[in-house]
Amino acid sequence: MEQAVTYLLVKSKCHVLPTDLDAVARSLRVSKITYGKIAAEGFVESDNLGGYQISIRIDRSLQRRRFSLAHELGHVLLNRMMDRPDAAISRQYRAHAQVAAKLDEEAIVDYIAGMLLLPPWALTRSLPESFSMQTVTQLARTAECSLPTALIRSIWQATSDCFAFHLRATRGRENSLRVLWVRTSRSIDHIDSLCALATLKSTGVIRWVVDGIDPRYCQDCDEGAIDRVQAMARDDGDQRIIYGIAWLHRTRASQAGLTRDKHLYQVTRGQNEGAAK
Repeated sequence: MEQAVTYLLVKSKCHVLPTDLDAVARSLRVSKITYGKIAAEGFVESDNLGGYQISIRIDRSLQRRRFSLAHELGHVLLNRMMDRPDAAISRQYRAHAQVAAKLDEEAIVDYIAGMLLLPPWALTRSLPESFSMQTVTQLARTAECSLPTALIRSIWQATSDCFAFHLRATRGRENSLRVLWVRTSRSIDHIDSLCALATLKSTGVIRWVVDGIDPRYCQDCDEGAIDRVQAMARDDGDQRIIYGIAWLHRTRASQAGLTRDKHLYQVTRGQNEGAAK
């Protein structure tokens, strides 16, 4: 899939950020892109000339509109791949999609959208040597994409043991804190949401919900599984939304229930679910 997207970007002459999604659309034979007041974030349909037309919801931020457009372009790319049964990449996708439901197809298209907005070359140019919340935030601004998109795309490039996280809570209510998603670096096999929440609580994350958080928050941790954490937050009504990166301390992470097996961290689920309660 990465090869197909890279080829598409090269064909579209997209060599700098932000990605020229209009150029990508022309390469995919998208004849028209319209922005209007629609219920969905976006949709794509075939035109009468063998091409496609895309509609995008207009009352959204620039970053949201660009992601929606990249998402719909991902649908077009998959559709064109499926129309070419002789293509190797099409066979690879079909092999994957045989066990995939519609929701999984949407996840694949989201993955394509992320690659269109932040191509592999853009990540390797900026990361992993200077991997930090500040670097990822700047990358998101340059690419005109959201911080979550940049975090999810960037975390895989990290060379140290770390994970990115998205938390949400009702301001002032400690028990309302929950994990929306966790993404790990390549050296970590998996960390589930309960484990991530229990591990983050050891850094004093609860006070982020009650007292707020400095936009450039960074903390070195002397105990617990986490060695260092960087985070930033914003408020949406009574909701506090927190994004961040946590670096693991290898020895203390093992003692906390994260075991090293075949060079991959794996969660000792029973221990960590008990710790999260």
